[in-house]
Amino acid sequence: MKNTINLIGLTVVAMGAASAASITWQPVLVNTTAGDIITDGSLHSSSNSAGGSDQTINGVTFSADAGGPLGSNAGGTFYTTGTGVNTTGDVSLDGLLDSHSYIAGGGSFDISGLVAGNSYTIQIIAVGDTRGCCADRNQQFGGGGNVSGDLRRGDPSSVVGNFIADGPTQTIDVLVGGGTSSDPGLSGFQVRNVTIPEPGTALLSFAGLLGLALRRRR
Repeated sequence: MKNTINLIGLTVVAMGAASAASITWQPVLVNTTAGDIITDGSLHSSSNSAGGSDQTINGVTFSADAGGPLGSNAGGTFYTTGTGVNTTGDVSLDGLLDSHSYIAGGGSFDISGLVAGNSYTIQIIAVGDTRGCCADRNQQFGGGGNVSGDLRRGDPSSVVGNFIADGPTQTIDVLVGGGTSSDPGLSGFQVRNVTIPEPGTALLSFAGLLGLALRRRR
């Protein structure tokens, strides 16, 4: 049975609850820049986690999500005033990294409104925190039993995963990584619908456009 905690309309799932579809994770990207923000397909949902304003990075808008997807939230200047590099070179990405949502011991959150059978890509930007206390802390992300590599707070790190929805909801696990982290979290995420139309559907769409063009010429 899956235990849940309701927080302001958001369902936070207890650590260990089963995810939906299996997510295939790409290698962790260290020292993420604005150019690393993916733009394939169409934006399904996004979160500037614990952030009070939208942040547009590489043309993608990460919507303000002051409540955050997890149980606790922190806003301030965690990334830009620590002891690390302190800037990604992009003011909006820096702004995204200056807030984060986290949960003690690990947990999960749900992506809703998916269409079963469609292909999706999720990109997670891990907690940005260059303070001396926390820069070496790691978190991992999972889905359907597959787990990403460690994402270090001070780098900052990000990771991309791919999955085919098997229902309207996909659970994303937020896990304690290697090292000292006991409060894993994230600064933001986006989910993109990258479904490729079936050949028959694409052919029908092309035929319709061709017919419209010929009609206009007449």
